[in-house]
Amino acid sequence: AGTTAAGTTAALPPTTTLPCSQYRGYPTGGRGVDFSNCQATVYPNTCTAKCSAGYVGNAATLACGAAGSFTGSVPNCDPQPCLVPGQLNKVSLSHECDGVKHQESCIVKCAKGYVGTSSQRYDCSEGVLSGTPMVCDGSVCEINKPRGRGVDATPCNGKKTGEACTPTCKVGYQRGSFTDCTCQASGSFTDCSTECKRLTCNSLAISAYNQASMQNNCNSKKYGQRCIVSCANGYTGSDQARLVCTGTGEFQKKDGADAIACTAIACSTKEHPTSLGLSHTCADNGNVATGQSCIVRPNPGFSFIDGSTSATLTCNENGRITGTIPRKIVSVCDLPSLASGVDSSCERKRTRTKCYQFCKASHQGIPAAYICEVKGQSVEFQAVSGTTSCSSATTTAAGTT
Repeated sequence: AGTTAAGTTAALPPTTTLPCSQYRGYPTGGRGVDFSNCQATVYPNTCTAKCSAGYVGNAATLACGAAGSFTGSVPNCDPQPCLVPGQLNKVSLSHECDGVKHQESCIVKCAKGYVGTSSQRYDCSEGVLSGTPMVCDGSVCEINKPRGRGVDATPCNGKKTGEACTPTCKVGYQRGSFTDCTCQASGSFTDCSTECKRLTCNSLAISAYNQASMQNNCNSKKYGQRCIVSCANGYTGSDQARLVCTGTGEFQKKDGADAIACTAIACSTKEHPTSLGLSHTCADNGNVATGQSCIVRPNPGFSFIDGSTSATLTCNENGRITGTIPRKIVSVCDLPSLASGVDSSCERKRTRTKCYQFCKASHQGIPAAYICEVKGQSVEFQAVSGTTSCSSATTTAAGTT
């Protein structure tokens, strides 16, 4: 280099071949700039400065001047942001890595409600965020488990954060309204609807205990409830059995007799029909008993006004004979045919009623008595003594001597 009289250093002549990078160095004012393309640039040539790996920005052109310095604008390079990988966006992880840039770091840990690997540091380098993979498993929920009468929460045992379960009903209960329960990060299940209705047993279907001679209080019994089968009113017997409503909706014997012997109680003879003109079967083969029936009929010479020939009566559980007996009427003998000259007082005479046949005024003869009597299954007039024989009075007079 030349020296002036004043002792100052003179500029290099334009013909120098010394690179600007060695003479004056690179321009200052920017970070993350890559000047490698300008390392050997000499006057009057140009070069391109760009952003280094891990930085982003537009490249710029620099010129090596005659004085050995670069001229031109330095690129504006910013640290490159790292995209958060999908594996860190799991619900089981928690991090603050959004927006982290080149040469920065962030902490990744298990989210609330999850346990596993201890916290890890992830580093951002040239747009890539990397670190040790995390393994976090959900915590088991133990708080606010589904509950209620008949509710079976077994399907919710061991459920972890984020998992759902559907409770069921225990044996003997029917499912009502239900919603799923979800295990939350707090270790508690969400409130869920759980309704189990106690099963009602069907009608008693055990034939040994379902007889007309028996009674029970098993109607509308629910699961686990008991009832008793014994002899009904109108029947006698000391046996009984206790049944229980099971989870299948049917009754089972709990204890007591396998079979119950119930004997019908006979109705009192005071209950038998006693009206005149009736006969009945209420005393046939012993007195009629509870649940049994007997027949009432009118005796010969009587009839029911409704035209029926019989009526059925039943001995009820209170020892009474019940039923309707139609009103009876006494049979009437038909007026017999009368011989010529004979008149009668026998029209519409009832059974056991006496009447007479006699001669008309124009005839003469001996009157005769008749009675309306039962004959077999009918009624008819029977002569008490003799019969009436009438002859014309004129004929008799004409033949007199």
